[in-house]
Amino acid sequence: MSRPVNPRLTRSWASAAVNLFVVGAFLAACSSSVSNPSGSTASFPPLALQQGTSAIAVTSGSNNLRVLASGDGIEKPMWLPGHRDLAFLVPNYGLNPPANELWVLDVNTGTHWQVTNVYPEQIRYFSIGGPGPTVIYNDLGAIRRFTLAGLSSHVVPIPTSQPLIFDKNAVGLSISPSGTLFAYADNSSPPALYTASVSGGSRRLVFQGTDNVCLIDNPAWSPDGNWIAFSMCVEKGTLDAKTNIWLIRPNGTGLHELLRSPTLSTMANSNPTWSPSGDWIAFEGSPYRLGAGPSGLFRVHPDGTDFRAIAVVQKHSSTEYSTPAW
Repeated sequence: MSRPVNPRLTRSWASAAVNLFVVGAFLAACSSSVSNPSGSTASFPPLALQQGTSAIAVTSGSNNLRVLASGDGIEKPMWLPGHRDLAFLVPNYGLNPPANELWVLDVNTGTHWQVTNVYPEQIRYFSIGGPGPTVIYNDLGAIRRFTLAGLSSHVVPIPTSQPLIFDKNAVGLSISPSGTLFAYADNSSPPALYTASVSGGSRRLVFQGTDNVCLIDNPAWSPDGNWIAFSMCVEKGTLDAKTNIWLIRPNGTGLHELLRSPTLSTMANSNPTWSPSGDWIAFEGSPYRLGAGPSGLFRVHPDGTDFRAIAVVQKHSSTEYSTPAW
């Protein structure tokens, strides 16, 4: 993508009130190797993640973390195509209520800039992909889009965008590999999973939850476009609920649970993300019972085999790892 003429903040209120500290540059083109039971290795690009509630980091495997940016409330990292630029949300506490805007960081140079200025609306979830690339996000009432193409021509951050679907219950989003469709979760009662065109128009139902489904969120499209991974909470009765990763084809067929081992049944698993090759799914996991075991980020093959830890927090630790992004 093109670089902005002036990567520094272009609004004085933003530079004064946003608490964002870029820690350092990181060579995003590198990859890491994680051993598997057969003794061979599987290479994958760096995995971006949220560390606690105030840092965006990248791991190159073996629990080796490097913080790239920090600031109160910084969240939801996502790679742009090419794994050179990393997008994330940064709050502006100088406004009431605080703004939540999209920023981009060039991880090789440390250059960073504010992309949006949609206040008083709030960017809650977003996804980036396809030509341009295209950005879709939901605020407090609609799913909207804009393109990052020609970003250098913007003197100020983008103040507006095209509405695609008006849905105040929309949560997680994911653009398809082709860039023509996006999937999103709707937490009406009962929750549902939909796809729609990035050009606008009507939505298509992929999966409708039953009365015992308490939450659907975090859709993630596979690199080949054949599957959508998502997290779903299912009530088991007597105040017992289970959150796990599920897979479904975009046409609504092939629904199945990804993680079915006895060990993983004791964990709440969410926020799936696919490796660029499609060989792995990383996700966030934590024990249902506080202190019952480690929590953090894990990865597994799409067929549910070769479960491994990526970045683990042992019990009684105050650190948390969440929202992985490949």
